[in-house]
Amino acid sequence: IYTAGGSDIEIINGSFYGNSAGQYGGAICLNSSDLELYNSILWGDTANSVLKGPEIAHEAGNGVIFVSYCDIQNGKDSIYKNNAALIWDASNITDPPQFVNRDNCNLRVTAISPVLDAADNDRVPTWSTKDRDHNPRFVDTGVEDKGNGIAPIVDIGAYEHPNIIYVWGTD
Repeated sequence: IYTAGGSDIEIINGSFYGNSAGQYGGAICLNSSDLELYNSILWGDTANSVLKGPEIAHEAGNGVIFVSYCDIQNGKDSIYKNNAALIWDASNITDPPQFVNRDNCNLRVTAISPVLDAADNDRVPTWSTKDRDHNPRFVDTGVEDKGNGIAPIVDIGAYEHPNIIYVWGTD
C-alpha cells in the first residue's frame, strides 16, 4: 500500500506477507499521511533499504503511525518513521503468526497461532461481521482470550480460525 500526501488510512484485520518495495516499506509506505493499524499481521515483507522499514515506512513529511493489537515481525524495529510519530500499543505482539502455508499464499493461521482471540473487538466495524472467507468474524477458538472485548474475541489478521470439532467414525 502506498499513500500520497495527506491520504490517511485505517486498516483493520489485514494480513500482509511476502510483499516487497523498491525502497521503503515492504507492506505499507506513507508519504505525509497518518496510519491507524488494528488487528493486523505484517510478516515477511521486504524493502530494498532494510533500514527504511521492511514492514512499514513513513518516507516523507509529518504524520502519525498508530499500531494496536497487531502481530508485526521484529516489532518497532521493522517500522521506519522518519518525521512521523509512532504510537506502539502494548497489545502488539511479535511472535510468528503460524500461517497455514504462507509460501502458497494461504494466510489463514493454525490452531497454535498466537493471534487467536488476540485482537480488539471494539475495532471491528459493525458492518464487518465476516472474515476474508466470509465466515463469522466472532468465533470462540477455545484458546485463552488475550484480546479486548466480550468473548468471543476476534483473531488478529484477515481470517478467523474456525472452531471445528471433527468426529471420527459412526454409530
